[in-house]
Amino acid sequence: MLALEIHDAGLLTAFGDGEAPSASEESPGFALLEGTALRTGLEAARRARRMPRAVHSRFWQHLSLDPAGRPFPGDWSLADLAHAHLEEVWSRHPPLQKGAVLALSSAYSSQQLGILLGIFKASHRPVVGLMDSAVVAVRAAGLEGRVLYLDPHLHRFTLTATVAGSQIVGGATQTLAHVGLEDLQQLWARHIAETLVRRTRFDPLHAGATEQTLHDRLPGWLAEAERGKDFEAHFEGSGGDFRATVSRSRLIAAVEEPYGKILQGVRDMLRQVGRASLLLSHRGAQLPGLASRLEALCPGDLATLPRGAVARSALEVAQSLGLEASGSGAAVFLRRLKAPKPTSGNEHGPA
Repeated sequence: MLALEIHDAGLLTAFGDGEAPSASEESPGFALLEGTALRTGLEAARRARRMPRAVHSRFWQHLSLDPAGRPFPGDWSLADLAHAHLEEVWSRHPPLQKGAVLALSSAYSSQQLGILLGIFKASHRPVVGLMDSAVVAVRAAGLEGRVLYLDPHLHRFTLTATVAGSQIVGGATQTLAHVGLEDLQQLWARHIAETLVRRTRFDPLHAGATEQTLHDRLPGWLAEAERGKDFEAHFEGSGGDFRATVSRSRLIAAVEEPYGKILQGVRDMLRQVGRASLLLSHRGAQLPGLASRLEALCPGDLATLPRGAVARSALEVAQSLGLEASGSGAAVFLRRLKAPKPTSGNEHGPA
């Protein structure tokens, strides 16, 4: 059996049969047409800045039968791009023996869920269950009471209210600020480029190749900033080596406006639900300065998840429920799960 977290910032899998599940490398929701070759996932993301007119990164968010648009052939739909992306992920795993369980945001409509199930059916890969990723995340964290799950996607942030007791129940999901990871990364890339221009007169955004290099290196630089460090942006070119120290505080200041909108969205939901804990996905935990700002809203009530926790938790649920392919093609979207039995320790403590 395989568990798959459907997420445009990175599809993540966990699989096993009686073994401890392990998470695969994230495969971001990019599709790129290079000549006649369709590339998806990391391969597409690593070419996206070189070929910006050939890339699509919204097909998971807007999953539908609508045309994918240029430069893709006229008979290709957004669902076709999602299908191709899934095929790339499946190619790295053994064939499904007992079906797949999917964890995904409740922001998806019933029509989109139907399209997703249709993709799996057309590929002869049975789906044995669909689960609300926010509910699965709260289960993985072992939290109780009212919990808000904040999760950044490529082009949006979602905030889902849950209540956790003997059962974990999903509530309303809101989209915050109409900003996503791509927007934040563009702002950071621009800030780093401006810092280099001021110090060295070298502009990495001047050419697609160096812009791609900047975005490829950005996750590592952001990781240093999240650890509380300044970092050195370094590029090698025909004109020499170009280096500039990037201040962590100024890097965070570059996204102060979108961060403010996200925080306002969290405040608004806290006013609606009352006292609640905040749970931040691993994608949110990687964003410099965001967790500390959220902690100020809910002192002592912020927790973060490690990478792959949602997929692993979904697999554990499927195995505990004994979910297997029935052949009927029916799969219910679960927004209520039994809480796991308490253990002696909790590895997902406050951030």
